[in-house]
Amino acid sequence: MNEKRQITLLVVAVFVIGSAGVLLATALTGYGDVYVRQYRANLYLNGTLAESFSYHIAESGTYRMLYRVWEAPLSWENPGEPYVEPISISPPPGTIAYTKDWQGAVTLLSTTQAVYIGDIRALAVRNEAGCYNPERFDAGEYQIDYLFRLHPPLECDAEYCHVNVKLATEHLPYQQVTLVVHDPNNSVVQLFSHPPMEITREGDTWVATGASPKDTLLELELLLKPELVAELAGFPRHVTDVEGKTVTANSRYALAYRFFSAVSFILLALIFLFPVLLVLVYYKHGREKQFTVPKSLSYVPRSRKPWLVNLVFKGDAFNFDEHGFYATLLDLQRRGILKIATEGKRGRIVKSGGSVKITLLKEPAVGIDEYEERVLSFLRDYAENGVFDTRAFAARVEELRDAARMGDNARLSLSGIHSRLTGLMKDANKSVAEEFVMGGRMQLAKLIIPFPITLLVVLLLFLMVRDTYPPLQTALVASGILTLQAILPVMAPTALFGRWTGDYYKEKLEWDAFATFLSDFAAIRKYAPEDVAIWQEWLVYGTALGVGDTVAKAMEHLQVSVPAGTADAAIYLPLYFGHVHSMTTPVATGAGAGGSGGGGGFGGGGGFGGGGGGAR
Repeated sequence: MNEKRQITLLVVAVFVIGSAGVLLATALTGYGDVYVRQYRANLYLNGTLAESFSYHIAESGTYRMLYRVWEAPLSWENPGEPYVEPISISPPPGTIAYTKDWQGAVTLLSTTQAVYIGDIRALAVRNEAGCYNPERFDAGEYQIDYLFRLHPPLECDAEYCHVNVKLATEHLPYQQVTLVVHDPNNSVVQLFSHPPMEITREGDTWVATGASPKDTLLELELLLKPELVAELAGFPRHVTDVEGKTVTANSRYALAYRFFSAVSFILLALIFLFPVLLVLVYYKHGREKQFTVPKSLSYVPRSRKPWLVNLVFKGDAFNFDEHGFYATLLDLQRRGILKIATEGKRGRIVKSGGSVKITLLKEPAVGIDEYEERVLSFLRDYAENGVFDTRAFAARVEELRDAARMGDNARLSLSGIHSRLTGLMKDANKSVAEEFVMGGRMQLAKLIIPFPITLLVVLLLFLMVRDTYPPLQTALVASGILTLQAILPVMAPTALFGRWTGDYYKEKLEWDAFATFLSDFAAIRKYAPEDVAIWQEWLVYGTALGVGDTVAKAMEHLQVSVPAGTADAAIYLPLYFGHVHSMTTPVATGAGAGGSGGGGGFGGGGGFGGGGGGAR
C-alpha cells in the first residue's frame, strides 16, 4: 500500500474515531429517562427558600418517588447546629408528601394515608423531602413545590456578613435553572453563583439563569449587610475581613472555572484538528520523493539477505517477524549450506506422524552474517549427527515440559529454548534498518504524548473536584477520545511519518511490486517450470515478504524440479515452528494467590445545604 493511501486511510480512521466518540459521549451524557426540566429557587433574606421542580419522566411504571434531599440536617426543630426547616410541600395530585428528618423520623403531610408510612420509611433516606406514588408515575410532566426555612452558618465582621447557600450537589440533570434572590432593601452587597451564571438585577430581585448538569455544584454566595443577622436566624461566627475573603475566593473560583472551560473547548477542538495535524506532520517529515515503479515486478529488485528484506521492506521498516526466519532457512538451503526434507503425510508434520529434517551440509567459510550464524548455531545445538529433526526436537521439548513442573533445571532449559526461538522469530538487528529509513516515532511522540498525560491530569482533577467544575467532565471525555485517536498513528508504519534515505523508497516500492506479483497465482503460473533457480529465488524472497505459500503452491502445481521437500518445507515450516514455539512457553508451577451538611465556607463548594432533586 503506497504511503498516500496509508495516510489517507489513517486520517479518515482518526476522524471517524473522533466524531464517533463525540457522538457517543453526547448520547451517554444526555438527560436520560428522568430529569428536572425546570428548577426555580426563590431565596428570601429571612432564610425562606421556595423551590419548584418540574420533572420530566419518559417511561411509565418506573418511578414512585420524586424527592429533594439535603446534605444539611433536615429538622422540624432546632438541632443545635445549622439546619433546614421544612415548612410545606405541594406534591402532584394523587401523591403523598413526606419528610424524613436527620434522625430518620418520617412525617406524612397527608395524614389520612398513614398506611404507606412503612414503605416511605424503607425507601427514603435521611434529610429527604418529597412525594410518594404507590402506583408509580406514568410518563409525563410533574411539578412539586417546597417551602423551607434555612438556618445557615454565617461569617460576619463589623461591616459585612457572608452566607453560602448550596442548593445542589448530587442530583438529576437540571435543564433550566432560575435562581431568584429577593432583596427589597438592597441588603445584598455582592452576589456570586457557582457555576458562574448570568446574573441580572430586576427591580428588587437578583436573577441568575443557566443549567446544572447531573451531580454538579449549584450554589449562591452572598455578601450581606450585617443587620440581616437577626432576620436570618442562622448560626453566626466572627471572621475577619469577610469582604476580602469572599471576593478572593470567588475570583479564584471564577478563574479556575474559566480555565477548565477553555481547556475543555481546546480539547474538543483538537479532536477535529488532530487529523489535520497528522497531515501536517506527514507533509513535513514523512512525504517521500515520487518514483515511477510498475504495479507488479517479476524479478527480485536487489540481492539482499532474506531476513533484511523481511525487516526493512515487509510492512513496517523496523518490524521483524517469523517469515524472515523461514526465508533464511530456505536461503541457506538454496546456497547449499543445509538441506531441508519432509517426511510423512501432509497435515501430520506437526503431529507425531511426520517431521521436517534439516541436515547441516557444511560449515560456511564466508558470507554468513550475525543473524544467519544465530540460526545455524540453534540448529547445531539441537541436531543429532548433523541432523535437526523436528519430531525429535518436539519430543525433547515435551519431556522438558513434563520435567519443568517438578524441577527448576528443566524449567530453565525450556525457558532458554523459548528465548532462543523467540529471538530467531522476532528479533533481528533492527539498527540495520536505520541505514534505509529514518523512523518517524519521535515526530509522532511530540504530537501525541501530551494526550495521555493530559488524560491522566484531567482524570485526577475530575476525581477531586468534578462536582465543583462541570467542564472537567467534558475535558475528561475529550482527552480520552484524543488518546484513542493517538493509538492509530502509533500503530502505523514507522516510515509513514519518517523518511527513507537516498533512493531506498524506490526500492521499497519495487519490493512491494514484487510481493504483488508473487501474490498473483495466475501470473506466476505463466513462468516455465524449467527455470529452477528463479523459482527457488522467488520462494525464498516470497517467504520473506509473507507470500511464500502462493509460490510454493504454484511450484507444486507446475511440478518445478527443486530439491525434494522444498515446497512442502515452505508451507509447513511456519506450522511446525509456530507449534513448537508455543510448546516452549514457560510452564506454570503453582496456583496464584488471591488477593455533615456543609459549613458556610468561602468560594465554590463551601456552602451550606447540598443534595438536590432526584427520583427513585
